[in-house]
Amino acid sequence: MGKCRRTAAAFVIFIAALLAVQNPTSLDVSQSATTPPVGQTPVSDTPVPLAYGQLPLSFEANQGQTDAQVKFLTRGPGYTLFLTQDEAVFVLRSKERARGERLGARGTARTMQTTLPPPSPSKGEGEGSVLRMRFARANPSPLASGLETLPGIVNYFIGNDPKKWRSNIPTYARVKYESVYPGIDLVYYGHQGRLEYDFVVRPGADPSAISMAFEGAQESRLTDEGDLALSVAHEEIRLNKPVAYQERGTARTSVDARFVKLGRNQVAFQVGPYDRTRPLVIDPTLTYSTYLGGTGTDSGNAIALDGTGAAYITGNTTSDPFPTTTGALQTAFGGDSTGTLGDAFV
Repeated sequence: MGKCRRTAAAFVIFIAALLAVQNPTSLDVSQSATTPPVGQTPVSDTPVPLAYGQLPLSFEANQGQTDAQVKFLTRGPGYTLFLTQDEAVFVLRSKERARGERLGARGTARTMQTTLPPPSPSKGEGEGSVLRMRFARANPSPLASGLETLPGIVNYFIGNDPKKWRSNIPTYARVKYESVYPGIDLVYYGHQGRLEYDFVVRPGADPSAISMAFEGAQESRLTDEGDLALSVAHEEIRLNKPVAYQERGTARTSVDARFVKLGRNQVAFQVGPYDRTRPLVIDPTLTYSTYLGGTGTDSGNAIALDGTGAAYITGNTTSDPFPTTTGALQTAFGGDSTGTLGDAFV
């Protein structure tokens, strides 16, 4: 991989794939390492980056493994997403927790985020930052249902009390919220490893009724590309400029659509002319990213993914300070005072 340099800026690592179950086997969530069952399907020889990029996004139905308010949940290397009756809650995992989960994949004690954080503050207990997406003036109790059942199931065998275990939890490719606004449905799903959600506007319904408010973001801005960028601690969640279209048979007609800000952390859609006798789909794409770097010159030399989807970057830096994690071999800059000799990092 070629060396990428920049001064007084940060690397942006786009992490937008969520947990998925690809084969008709089950995912077991436990707090102790176990020997794979006899006859279990062996791990594929497909290279990790290729296999990881091909995994479909899946949503677990809540069958007691999390807070009763949650209807569906899904998780990935950077965050857990809880879908409740009236909001989507993103828990961005702290570096320490993410490191613990990677260690768990190598056989030590492992826990996974299943707790819905309280309404405030914007940080979950020991979990990292929290971003809540609510729909202003929306139906408070839309009907939520899983669509397109996937072959994989999820099992939770946590602790020593079998009464608290949960097994055979179904997973779905899509989650639909019916009539979030009059004549407008909301569908969550994944596409090419990224979380997407469509507003399906039925004929005669008004797309200007849709309004999204975000709690937990320190800043929100519209980029030159038309994306909505939300800053949450040292992370960024970006909603790409919405794509809107109408379909007639196999033909798809594009419709102009963009975000408009209504307040500090509230946006709506501005939609161009379209045929109101046919359904309209408004499709934003969500990307989660994190920053790596300091105030000096940072160089990334290589990047790799492991089996859990965690990204590993090697390089060198002259930044002081440079972000480190608990237990790092060196937590302070060790180069020379001129900044010409840097430190290596992983």
